[in-house]
Amino acid sequence: MITEPTLFILGAGASAPYGFPTAEGLRNQILTRPEHDLLGVAAGLDKFVDENVTSNFIETFQRADSYIDHFISRSKRKQFKRLGKISIALKILAAEEKHRDSRDTNYDGDWVRYLYHEHMVKGFTTSELPPVSENKIKFITFNYDRLLEYYLYIVSVFGFDSSHYTELIAELEKIGIIHVYGSLGPLAWQGRNRGSAPPYDLKSTLYGYRRAPVDYQYMANNIEVMHESRDNQEEMKEKIQRMIDWASRIFFLGFSYDPENMKNIGFPYTDHDVPVAKIYGTTKGLGESFRSGLREQYFPTHIEPKYSSQEIESREANLFLEPVDSRILLEKYL
Repeated sequence: MITEPTLFILGAGASAPYGFPTAEGLRNQILTRPEHDLLGVAAGLDKFVDENVTSNFIETFQRADSYIDHFISRSKRKQFKRLGKISIALKILAAEEKHRDSRDTNYDGDWVRYLYHEHMVKGFTTSELPPVSENKIKFITFNYDRLLEYYLYIVSVFGFDSSHYTELIAELEKIGIIHVYGSLGPLAWQGRNRGSAPPYDLKSTLYGYRRAPVDYQYMANNIEVMHESRDNQEEMKEKIQRMIDWASRIFFLGFSYDPENMKNIGFPYTDHDVPVAKIYGTTKGLGESFRSGLREQYFPTHIEPKYSSQEIESREANLFLEPVDSRILLEKYL
């Protein structure tokens, strides 16, 4: 059981061990047989887009030499924005499907399994209803996939007495999970028609389930990208700030520390009354100079004159940036 208020902030690298693409991988996948995928969806969307528009979108995206979210946010063409988001939905849903159907669960760097079994439900037997919501944990994710929600649901429902199904769902719903840029949509257990018994056909969870072309448009509508104006932007900002203020420990997992994303979660601290939390972050593959820059830019220890010397020393002692994967970081510090 995790008793200290702990916030996990997830980037693409947190989902990568489970077969989900990073920004670079997503770009490469979209540029691989893209017309076939997009036209297959477009065929079911009346005259939403034709082959020429699709080819133009792919050619422009390739020449732009940028990640898909950056490309979408900079484009002025409405059709390109929609095609870009549908492309994201296609690739993320395919990764969900592969993860759902995989028989090999021995993932290198499997931090979700470690978090759940070694901390959230450790000590509970199958005859007990695990009070997962009593773990003082919350999640802020920048990923579109529903990996976390799916895993927590499946292992809780099938790992414990199924007669507690309704109570288990109620427990899971209490865990705070925010998707900063949206997701492919809620899973079946998160909806009103979730039923009163666990689904033995995992496709009915809607995780990785390939549906009609029109559903891809629905998923694309749930996706947001950097710099896009959003109706709920202020509300989202307030929710994130409440989580940051609540936490006494913050773990950045698989995060690239993009300036825009850091800004969206309130870093660097500027307000004098921001609490000093212990901060842990993975920096695998980012290099020592990058880590030094992170300390200086987002986690400064010399914020004068707002902070006393004692607070500055506390900040310095409470920052741990490690060139390791997410599981190793949790094993060491959680």
